[in-house]
Parts: sequence; structure tokens; C-alpha cells
Amino acid sequence: MMGYSRLLIAGLMIAGCVDDPGDGGGDDDPLPAADDSDTGTAVQELSSSLTLGTTLVTTDNLNLRTGPSTSYHVIEVIPAGTRVSVVFHTSPSGGFYNIWERGSVGWSSGLYLKVATPPAAHTLATSVVRKIVEPPGSGDDDRGRAYTDKNYWNFCAPGAVTAGLAYFTSNVTGWPAGNFTEPYGPHESTTYWGSSIGRAYLMHIAMQVKPPNFTRPGLAHFSTYPTTGANLSDSRDVLNWEASKHDDHWSTFFYQTVSASGLSSTTLHHDIARDVYGGHAVLATVDTAYLPNWSRSLGHSILIIGYDDTAGTYAYIDSCGRRCNGSSQATDGGVWQVAQSRLYHAILAHGSGYAR
Repeated sequence: MMGYSRLLIAGLMIAGCVDDPGDGGGDDDPLPAADDSDTGTAVQELSSSLTLGTTLVTTDNLNLRTGPSTSYHVIEVIPAGTRVSVVFHTSPSGGFYNIWERGSVGWSSGLYLKVATPPAAHTLATSVVRKIVEPPGSGDDDRGRAYTDKNYWNFCAPGAVTAGLAYFTSNVTGWPAGNFTEPYGPHESTTYWGSSIGRAYLMHIAMQVKPPNFTRPGLAHFSTYPTTGANLSDSRDVLNWEASKHDDHWSTFFYQTVSASGLSSTTLHHDIARDVYGGHAVLATVDTAYLPNWSRSLGHSILIIGYDDTAGTYAYIDSCGRRCNGSSQATDGGVWQVAQSRLYHAILAHGSGYAR
């Protein structure tokens, strides 16, 4: 599957899954091919290598192209002042950067891009992610059928990944309803999900998703009952696989893991501010003893969706509902605020890190 990637072979363009408006050159090209911006006046030339996920901002109306030169077709014109993210490649090619912009991936000239400076506070949209809650270990599915499945108590990683993907794909709310069964392991039950916000896609992530490096389907590990959950590297891989729409080069799409070993609070804050201002969330593995919606300690996955340096807080969502959490202050969904210092220590205490 080509996904977002494009190849130029023997002078012929092999298209991926994004249609190319116009003929991409000549007299009908909507923007000047020689300069590749509206005015042709470079505000700042960007030419250095950047880490994956770096947030950039366009300094002029700028062509997004299918390849790294003005000879490639124009996908769209990105308005001046738009924030975009570096994907797939850390180094420019011919002065062009591979970027993600509102669901489209292509190449734009570094002459009209600069590294964005995050403001003192920013929070992502929460209308979808605040409603994502894992199914409890027992109850009724979306067809009203009673079930008991202790694996569901440990679906925090699929829940956090599902919420993170809400900023990349419409699958979170558009995944078809259906039956979901453990793909292997000592326990098997089948439940039906579809009407709950994000629930069908969450169950797909937990039980069915299979990046090329997975030997078995599902982000959760089902070799024991109940499941022990999922690790950070697998969560990162599922994020990249699904967010890249199964591109051939999915593993270097956006997310990378950052170890808790040697982590500084400055590095954590830089990564959170960069990703959140760029329109994406950070998935962290934490010790819940440091979180305000928990009253006990266990390893857990959450999604960081905001920061406020004046208040000294980070905003996060937790897909573990009241019954899963068990604390009196727990809620089914919602957005929580935690002191920046406490979240930093929550990550250190767990010892794994985060994906940004």
C-alpha cells in the first residue's frame, strides 16, 4: 500500500491516495512554480534537519506538492500562518520538507517555512477525546448482551492510542460497528460495539490492528488472562501505522519514544508544547498515584492534550472510566488538569517514558 508516499519512476508519477488537483505545472499551475509561494519573497529560509513531529509555520501562502521540487503536482495551497508538522523524513530534499497538514501529506519549500514558537498555553480540541472510555470488565455491550471479560480492565493503552489518533484520522468516530473477539490467548469472548463514542475503533486497536512488525494482531497482549496490557513501543507503532494510513514508511511517520531514563522536566515540556501546538497529543505511561483522578498506584497510559505555563499545569484525558478506576473522584471521560511537576514525576515513577 502506497499510503501517503509518492514515487517518480522513469519520469512517470505513481499516485498514492491523495488526488492531485490541476496538472501540477506549466501555465495552469495555481502558484508560481519558480518561487512556490504567493509573493515569491522568502521570509526565512529553513534548511536544517529537524526531528520528526517538529511544528513549522508557513510564512506565505505555500504549495504542498507530491514530491520535493516544483516539478511535482500541487496537492493544495497552504495559507500563510498555518502550522504544519514534519513527517517521514528528518532532512529536507532539494530544499523541500515532507510535512503533514490537516490530513494531507506532501512536500513544501523550506524558503517559506519556519520553526513555530509555542505560546504560553494551548489545548487541543476535546469534543471527541473527552468521551472516549474503555469498556468495563463486565456489563452489557452495545446490543444489550451481558458479558464478563477481565481483559477489558487493562485497555488503557488502546484507549490512549485511540484518543491520540483522533487528531490524525476520522476512524475514531467512523469505524464500523461490529463484534470483537480476542485474537488468541487463554480467554475468548465476543462483544458488540458501535454506538459508544470511539468504542468500535478502540476495540479494533486493542484486538485487531496489526502493523507489519507485529507477529499477532491487537495492541493488547492476550497471552495471559487478564491481559497485562501493552508496552510503549507497541503503542508508538500503532500510532504511526494508523496515523500514516498504512504507508510503506509508516514507522518513521511522526511518533518517536522518549525514555524516562535521564529525562528532564524541560525536555518533557518542550515536547508537549511542540506537539500540542502542532495539533497532536503526547501519549505517556505514568504511575497513577500522581494523578488527581486516581487514589491508588498502578502503571497506566494517558494522553496529554494541553499545557498552561501560567497555571503550571498539563491537561490530559484518561480513557479508564469510573468502574475501571475505582476512585471516588474518577469520571467517565472528561479532561483533567495536573501540575506539571507531578506529571513529570508520574512519568519518572513509571519508568518507561512517552511517545511524541
